[in-house]
Amino acid sequence: MKVLTKFQLIYIFIFLFLLSFSKQLINNNFDKPISNNLHKNFNIYLDNIKLDYENRSQIRKTSNSICKEVLSGNINRHSLRWIFEKFRISLFDLNKTTFNNIAFNTYLFTLILSIIFFNSFYLINKILSENYRNKESKFIILNFLVFIFFINLYLNNPIGEMRFSVFEFFFVTTSFYFALKKKFLPYILCVILCTLNRESGIICSLFWLTINNLNTNREIFNLKLQIKKLNYKSYLPIILSLTSLIVFNLDLIKCFGKSYFFIPSDVSEITLINNELNIFSISSLNGLFNNYLIIIFVIFFFYNKSIIQKKLIILMSIYFSVFLIFTPIIQYEIRILLVPFLIIYIFDFILRRNSNKHFI
Repeated sequence: MKVLTKFQLIYIFIFLFLLSFSKQLINNNFDKPISNNLHKNFNIYLDNIKLDYENRSQIRKTSNSICKEVLSGNINRHSLRWIFEKFRISLFDLNKTTFNNIAFNTYLFTLILSIIFFNSFYLINKILSENYRNKESKFIILNFLVFIFFINLYLNNPIGEMRFSVFEFFFVTTSFYFALKKKFLPYILCVILCTLNRESGIICSLFWLTINNLNTNREIFNLKLQIKKLNYKSYLPIILSLTSLIVFNLDLIKCFGKSYFFIPSDVSEITLINNELNIFSISSLNGLFNNYLIIIFVIFFFYNKSIIQKKLIILMSIYFSVFLIFTPIIQYEIRILLVPFLIIYIFDFILRRNSNKHFI
């Protein structure tokens, strides 16, 4: 009988912990207002998602002026996410029909979340262990503690777009991993999937360019824009991600220029840069601290001028710009997209200082 190694036991424990964490996450969001009502509430949530999806689809099929629907608020950037939304709806419908028990949808979502969290952590740890040549068990545990701290920080609040953010978190992690490993085809696939899940996934198409074709030194950032006159691997991901978004949403192209398409009125009123935002309310101050100040503190406190850190700052700055313009200040869950970058950023500082190890 084969005995499990210490590393395998650690990973098994981590997966079981994440399974429990995912279940608690779902409990916190759906087992309200009365306890022991989790499965019913979660399936009502799924029914509402399905109804909203069907209404938007019907409008897109029958409306004579789709841009008027944008102005009225019936259609916005969320309509671009219909492919993954349809996939999730079909998956839960199939699960419910197969087992004829509403509880199994809750169990399925719990399993999906735990698998996404575990695989994302595994890839982050793989990046660190391979690039810093550190495969000690205590390093895995420390990495996981930092990982779960940030995940809990941004998911331990009411979550409005968990299904989008968690999937995007996974695709951001995989895209970054494959860009670092210079595995172009898997990277392209992850970029396209991330874009179809949510339009902000387009940012993933910049990973290859930033990681593999951006030269940095102490004074300036120098873009190396060509290899033999054209570096197609830097630009093709951007072209393909935009193309995939457009091809599957041809009916909405003419509305992209409308003011409320990418920034719906209910969002524009509560972003950080909006002049009408009550920045001194308790919820706004809490959102400002957790969603911006903590991250900025990490960037400054753990900065050591390394090349990988500078590239991570560029990527995080792009995401910060998107958050400032397109997301409410109190939308916590979308910040988990920064977790892979923050962990690598922090451990680059720690490992260089303690053991003089450098990112390979």
